[in-house]
This record gives sequence, C-alpha cells and structure tokens, in this order.
Amino acid sequence: MKQLGWRTIMGGGALAALVPGTAHAADSQDAVALGLVLLGGAFLLFLVMRELMCWYWKVNEGLGLLREIRDRLGALEAVAGRPAAAPRGAPPATTCPKCAAVHPGDLAGQFCDRCGAKL
Repeated sequence: MKQLGWRTIMGGGALAALVPGTAHAADSQDAVALGLVLLGGAFLLFLVMRELMCWYWKVNEGLGLLREIRDRLGALEAVAGRPAAAPRGAPPATTCPKCAAVHPGDLAGQFCDRCGAKL
C-alpha cells in the first residue's frame, strides 16, 4: 500500500506555496486563490456567527430600546427645558444620616424634620 504525502492529501501542492523553497508559479497562484477563498469564507462565517450572537443575547432589541429612551428624553428636554443648575456659592444640601432625607442648605447642628435626628 502506497503512503500518501501531505501534498497529495492537501490538494496537490496548493499549500506547498506556503513552505519556503517548494513553490512554483502555478502553485503560488493556486495558494493565493485558496487563501482568498478561505479568507472570504471566514468573513462570511464571522458575519453569520455575529448575527446569531446578537439575536441570542437580544442586542438588537436592547439597542432599539436605548434609542427609544434617548429620543423620548430628548423630547422631554425640549418640552420642559433643561433643569437650572444650582447657583454658584449656594450652600450644599444636607442629608440626614438616619433617614437619608435631603434638606436644602447647610443645616449642620439642626434636627431633621422627618425623623428628628441631629444633622
């Protein structure tokens, strides 16, 4: 029984062009064509797998929802206007350590209206 070499198994030398010193002109052209076909096939496989992953993880639906939220927030800002920023030099708000109520201004040493804890 005759043993087959790797050149015979791999298509008669198309891959031999990749080994230095063994390539002929025809083999080089075959290798370039094979490389382009393999590259194109890998790219198509990538696109199919990407679409499957996006479908499985619902990426496209999430993206659509995020765009809808962005558009609705933009419409709200256009109607209501942007909230005014706190004036410069205004005292910071005080947060109650017990109930987490926020009181406007610096109320250190006073008591919370909600729970009576010292601020």
